[in-house]
Amino acid sequence: MTHTPTPFLRIIIKLENDAFVPDPQAETLSILEDIVRHVREHGLANTPLRDSNGNSVGTFEFLQRRNPVC
Repeated sequence: MTHTPTPFLRIIIKLENDAFVPDPQAETLSILEDIVRHVREHGLANTPLRDSNGNSVGTFEFLQRRNPVC
């Protein structure tokens, strides 16, 4: 039996930088809005995620795997 790879998105955002203090919700929403802009402009291309201070805080990835780990 052949298994077709499953396409999925993985978004990892580390909330440990100063940009998330005192309001992690606002910073997270800003990063998610950046992802929406990225997808509109570049499709599902992988990209690093940055906080409002320009620090790397995670990744947005389009992957295809036989057994995605969530």
